Amino acid sequence: YYEPLVEDGHNVWLAITPETKLNTLVLPEDLGGVMLMGITPGRSGQSLYPDTFERLDTFRELYPEQPLMIDGGVDKDTIRQFIAYGADDIVASGAIFNDPNPVSAYEELVALVDPISGRRPTMT
Repeated sequence: YYEPLVEDGHNVWLAITPETKLNTLVLPEDLGGVMLMGITPGRSGQSLYPDTFERLDTFRELYPEQPLMIDGGVDKDTIRQFIAYGADDIVASGAIFNDPNPVSAYEELVALVDPISGRRPTMT
């Protein structure tokens, strides 16, 4: 649902580390979206930075229309909070691939994102 920015159909997104000061950002008008990192990039399975939800809230206040993705610290205990705080997209790796049954872990996360229907996707 994001509009391509260049002729070949690719989007350009900006990844923001936990150390980046949100109130100093100047985002280009043609930016496809922002990925807010909840961990220091580079290693799966890190603990979520404690101020991540506050940063999500601040980002949404500053840029209410900007597509926003969260990466880092996503698991079955945090995924609904990320949605509630305004994340449009979620990146989950450790919660899926560190589980003994990655397919089941993925399905559980998807079901948590859609708590009304509780539907689990069919994996092929």
